[in-house]
Amino acid sequence: GNNFTSASTASFNQTYTTDAVITLVATDGVCFDTITSFVDISICGCMNPIALNYNPLAVIDDGSCIFPTPTVEVPNIFTPNGDQINDVFELTTTNAELVEFTITNRWGSTVYTGSGPGEVTATAIPPVWDGKINGQMASEGVYFVQYRVVGVAGDELVGQGFVQLSK
Repeated sequence: GNNFTSASTASFNQTYTTDAVITLVATDGVCFDTITSFVDISICGCMNPIALNYNPLAVIDDGSCIFPTPTVEVPNIFTPNGDQINDVFELTTTNAELVEFTITNRWGSTVYTGSGPGEVTATAIPPVWDGKINGQMASEGVYFVQYRVVGVAGDELVGQGFVQLSK
């Protein structure tokens, strides 16, 4: 504990950087009063487990959380020919809560719209296009992709690209 004596009748401040037991004694001649107290220093920090600087020991959230930013990669070709290799079009993302994308043909007609999580969960899978339009295999060629990815902290990536469908 910390020991100090003050002859002052004024208030005073004492700063503690670790847990401490303090005892205050007030005297007036032969009369005195004593109080003992425990100063418990609480650990402050980021309490959100998805943050990069998550502190599992923190008991007070100090607002310092830093969240990972989402990333997205748009493949430029896929081959839906049934050989189990690159058979579907999907965005490659990191730190994404939500993935949405729309694919249109060269005339601007929507051929696919998908929405889902950024990674496989117990109840959902990310959106994928199997290369079919209304159950029929789409024509080979270039398709336009527009996407929106929402990160774990709510930040958004919006963009576009092209993908070649090749059989």
